Amino acid sequence: MVEQTAGRLSRRGPAVDRSGQRPGNRQFADAVYETLVDFSDQRQLTLELAYYPPYHSKYNRVERCWGILENHWNGALLDSIPDTLEWAKTMRWCGVRPKVHLLERDYPTGVRIAPRLFLPIAARLHRSALLPKWSLVIYPRPR
Repeated sequence: MVEQTAGRLSRRGPAVDRSGQRPGNRQFADAVYETLVDFSDQRQLTLELAYYPPYHSKYNRVERCWGILENHWNGALLDSIPDTLEWAKTMRWCGVRPKVHLLERDYPTGVRIAPRLFLPIAARLHRSALLPKWSLVIYPRPR
């Protein structure tokens, strides 16, 4: 859902896939929420997150793209990074070829936020009364 106010974007509603989220990933989710709260404040945007229920990857476009890629390389021997990248470049999804490039930077893991530091962030997460597990809204802090 996207709403505009006076010619300016005021609300953005991304769909979020939680299929890979397990209890052990709680720290990751906390770091994501912290980033989203900061983004909401900086851009003065209301963010509405609508989560996909577990095991519903058919609605997630990224998961669908991965499935098409798996079908495309259908058992090909991917024994090097260049081969893998070339196979990915030749697939098509909805008639479009993807832009493929290798990211060679560190991907930090184990990012944690102490529970006492997360409390102010958690207070900014407004869960839906109707669907508290699947929908939440983050309102920007007024300037």
